[in-house]
Amino acid sequence: MYSYGLRIVFLLCLVLTPQISLGQQFSLPGFGSDRFFQSDRNQPNGFHKVIDPLTSEGKKKVFEFSVVPRPCFKADCEQQSARSTVQQYHASQPTEAWYGWDMYFPEDFPYGPKQVSGFNIYNEWKEQDDCMLAGLTNFGGAAEPRTGQPDMQLSWRMANANLPGDCPMILKEPIANFKDLLGRWSRFEVFIRWSKEKDGNVLIYMDGKLKLNYKGETCFSDCNKNMYYLFGHYICCTANTKEIVASKVYYRNVSRSKTRDGLKWLD
Repeated sequence: MYSYGLRIVFLLCLVLTPQISLGQQFSLPGFGSDRFFQSDRNQPNGFHKVIDPLTSEGKKKVFEFSVVPRPCFKADCEQQSARSTVQQYHASQPTEAWYGWDMYFPEDFPYGPKQVSGFNIYNEWKEQDDCMLAGLTNFGGAAEPRTGQPDMQLSWRMANANLPGDCPMILKEPIANFKDLLGRWSRFEVFIRWSKEKDGNVLIYMDGKLKLNYKGETCFSDCNKNMYYLFGHYICCTANTKEIVASKVYYRNVSRSKTRDGLKWLD
């Protein structure tokens, strides 16, 4: 068990884009009536729908999230954080479900020591106003506080806000070496069974290969009854957002399903 001493505050953000305007909600396959949105904490002009950067002939749009060095924005100044993300609004999750998406990090994407010190989150499940519950993450800066070494991996982390300390992390499991994710689309399929008991389960497949089979507690407060899902790029708790290294990350085929076969892959 360990803590980074970071309070992850995730109320996400909306900016003007050509396709999805400020305050506009949109749907994604498998999420039923739950809608996704940005809130006013996003950096201005950080979220767009664009042509797939790896397919010059294609017309299909993908989600682009960018974070740039600039003064902190609105309530994110409290932690000197920066974000470009979308999330469900006051949603709940099924007791168990599959989540799928493709994610693309450009060749020059700054991770670990290439980024300023701070906690980077790309996908997250969050029990409303509590800390991050679970998500795919990387710690920026010269060294990760827990290890004293640079964080060179994309990892699954879990936190338990009910324990003493500031959002103490209780689990870190590496999923991939970050350098192997650069310059290509990677496919993620994640199964989660939410439970306060030992029957909880998380399965993570990347490009069809099993990367994690975690069994045990997966939630600690309201569990699936009061939890939302978000994705994009969020950098928490930097020393100064003006020093952030500019970055972009792309997503496509985001969906949820009762079964793995039910996930929607259009590419």
